[in-house]
Amino acid sequence: MSLQSLYEVAREHRSMVRVLLSAPEGAGRTHLLGTQAHVLRVDVGKGPLGAQTLRALTGAEGSDDAVLETLRATLAREEPDASRRRTAVELLASLLGVRRPDFLTAHLDEDSRREGAVLELARQVTYAARDGLILAFDDAHLADDEGLAFIEFLSQREAPTPLVLLVSHDADENRFIPSFRSRRATWLRDVRWRTLPVPALSRARVVALLKTAGASEERAARLAE
Repeated sequence: MSLQSLYEVAREHRSMVRVLLSAPEGAGRTHLLGTQAHVLRVDVGKGPLGAQTLRALTGAEGSDDAVLETLRATLAREEPDASRRRTAVELLASLLGVRRPDFLTAHLDEDSRREGAVLELARQVTYAARDGLILAFDDAHLADDEGLAFIEFLSQREAPTPLVLLVSHDADENRFIPSFRSRRATWLRDVRWRTLPVPALSRARVVALLKTAGASEERAARLAE
């Protein structure tokens, strides 16, 4: 099945579709995700998965004040209770390193703050997917233990939400960190997970694409090599 057809399955059944997408380096995993509709791509290679996911969902960037303003505006559309909203904003902000002594959550220990932040981030994913979403963790083989634990946490949720949970990774197992290798092996044994390999382009296909883009026969051959 194609990625788009899996999205339609999630929409039809209002449920989660779990997908492991693999491809050799340079085969165009990231390009594929960029050409699909309804994809929210999280670039795991750019930093901690939780923080990158929050940025992709909300656009929270910049100074501490800018991050808080963005999160407050986002949560204002979702959470009517002011006290509950303030706590959620503070927990999410902690994923981006924003903490202040006047926060209601300032007294929490690290484990409690992390657990609360994960729950709030999962709620953000559920809200974003209310009309259908492909949440793509690109280069997931680079994720640390905490990031992989978040993907696992999401995968176990059974909310009636049309979400394609896509774990995109390199096909070369030599590039896996041990924790990703172990986690992926567990997912492969779980019948709820589907696999979607992306084959490498042939040299002839690469040459044809380069010529279509305007390269001469000779230059296309050199670049393809």
